[in-house]
Amino acid sequence: MKVQIALVLCVTLLQKIHGATVAQSTINDVKTQAGKISTGSFNPEIDAENLKHALDASVPDGKAIIETLTSRSSAQRLEVATAYQNLYKKDLKEEFKSKLSADFGSLLVAIITSSPEYYAKELHRAMAGTGTDNECLMEILTTLSNQELEKVRKVYQELYGVTLESAIKDDTSSHFSELLTTLCNGVRDETNVVNRVEAVADAQKLYQAGEKKWGTDESTFISILTKRNPQQLKLIAQEYKSMTGHDLGYTIECEFSGLIKKGLLTVVNVVVDNLYDYLAGRIKESIGGKSKNELTRIVATRSGTDMEPIQSSYSSNYGTDLKQAINDNTSGDYKTCLLALLGQK
Repeated sequence: MKVQIALVLCVTLLQKIHGATVAQSTINDVKTQAGKISTGSFNPEIDAENLKHALDASVPDGKAIIETLTSRSSAQRLEVATAYQNLYKKDLKEEFKSKLSADFGSLLVAIITSSPEYYAKELHRAMAGTGTDNECLMEILTTLSNQELEKVRKVYQELYGVTLESAIKDDTSSHFSELLTTLCNGVRDETNVVNRVEAVADAQKLYQAGEKKWGTDESTFISILTKRNPQQLKLIAQEYKSMTGHDLGYTIECEFSGLIKKGLLTVVNVVVDNLYDYLAGRIKESIGGKSKNELTRIVATRSGTDMEPIQSSYSSNYGTDLKQAINDNTSGDYKTCLLALLGQK
């Protein structure tokens, strides 16, 4: 602390001697040398200028774009996008879409978009046009917290003029629609308080609603699986297995069919089993398929938070490193940017 104070006082003295303000970057350098704060020099306008030069080259300089954006935090990228708009009166997202390859452009758009806006747009994309990307809906709605879902609902209505719940109801049907709308409203208990007596009671309700019933009471499964906190659901699953001799997932496989079966199994996979195994599986499917939407979405939204456990799950479950899988199955600037976001320079 004494060293840092002394160095800052030196900077102040230099300011007085020279009658001018010492550059902020100099102060940052001093703090870094003191070993206390290492913020680096960040100027969104300069980053925006660098992106402009890279985009306006005869062949867009993907390397420069990647180096500029992947070295910044999520919040800083948003500042850069705003600076670009202010300086050049152009939307940086549209610049990326129009001047770069589809996958690379989509990845860059994702990392300069706030999470609530990005998820809202992904949900809208999943329901737009003919057909519905049900897996995308389930992935987003099962993996976000109540607070995150609240923000997404707000942005969705601002962007599209309808509530997310009404959009889901218009695009899906029956018990699958009931499951999705309940999830989107973020009603799950997040206290992680567990109660064995209540767990036994819920396990009994699930048994009565499924295996013991002629037909199936879907609403009971939906209510319990969307409202109980993760730790309580794990306990319910344990009690259910003690009661019946098999896993809750096995019962869902046997008692349900179609989209509601897939939806309930997704909730079990995410909340009861292992979120990171689920996301690793989504990446695995995307890497091996034609569409890279899932790979782009998961890396873009989680590279600054919890990609490490996802990478660990990927390695454990599929016997190969995620970075290696990306290197083997993607190409060009898209590959380079993905790897940079995962920490490989």
